[in-house]
Amino acid sequence: SWSVNSGNREGDAAGLLLQSNLFDQRLQLETEVGYSDYDFNTSDEFSSETGHAYRFTASGYYEQFTYGATYQYISPEYEVVGATGTPNDREELRVNGGVSFDNDSIQINLAQYHDNVDNDNLFPRITYTDGAIDYTVGRFGNITATLGYMRNLQKSSREPDALVEVDTTTDTFTASTGFFKDSYSLGLFGTFSKRNDQTDTDADSRILSFGFTPSYFSDWLSAAAGVNWTRVTDETTDQDFDTWNISLNLTGDIIKTRLAYDLAGTYTTNEASDDSIDIYTLDTIGKLTYTITEEFYGFAKPSIGLEGRYLRSHDHLTGETENDKIVSLVFSTNYHFGF
Repeated sequence: SWSVNSGNREGDAAGLLLQSNLFDQRLQLETEVGYSDYDFNTSDEFSSETGHAYRFTASGYYEQFTYGATYQYISPEYEVVGATGTPNDREELRVNGGVSFDNDSIQINLAQYHDNVDNDNLFPRITYTDGAIDYTVGRFGNITATLGYMRNLQKSSREPDALVEVDTTTDTFTASTGFFKDSYSLGLFGTFSKRNDQTDTDADSRILSFGFTPSYFSDWLSAAAGVNWTRVTDETTDQDFDTWNISLNLTGDIIKTRLAYDLAGTYTTNEASDDSIDIYTLDTIGKLTYTITEEFYGFAKPSIGLEGRYLRSHDHLTGETENDKIVSLVFSTNYHFGF
């Protein structure tokens, strides 16, 4: 339990977690209960609000099977100072299961959750239902592959007159493969998603994405790159929005344990089929760090570093270009203590 007063925010919170393992880890149980008393602004006329949350989880395995289920409830008033923004006003149930064979595995996940747990008449209740299945193949030596399918349903109920209803179905198909050998790896992936809006708005859309991620790792160099292309299609207007993203990251030692470098760069383009968008962005970061010594009077690895960043964006339609350059001298260290 703790209490904190931070400016105009004040709150108390307490939590309890119980865990148990039964039948030689084949069934694991968790129960978590939380309580909060939170005042978002102590200077106004409103008093603090009391909220609560609880979670029950059961999981385990038997031979090649795994299974689990979670029920969670978080009241709208549940808020913790220092962790504001944590999802609240939510009730959900999740179930998962899987089976593994010598070289293959199947995983299934099901979930349903909704907001407006107190049935507030000023707001609608939106219910989300997710179902996913993934099949992974690992029988081809250094090559693995995964096929996946997910369906997401979003539906509102008890909408006030001023709000538009929500009723969408999204189907997503994914495929990925990875090749691993010694210090090298290569990943390929593709995704297709189609959103069906079943309201009068009929805002249907689809997303198609492909990419690959080569990488190399050794004692003196780590290199990882990525190339990704994504097309979002608005089926109402039949317009396409394309995004290319190319990234590269290099890290390594010039002098082992003493002088290290870290270089990263990302190039992104955004284009629209109706020529309403045509922008590119280049973002590069470089860092050179020298470790002075392994330890200095209890301080671990004090180091001094030079950091630089260059950010450039250009709009081909307006001709506008923005450039940002930042250079920083950084000193860092770690100090370990316990109590």
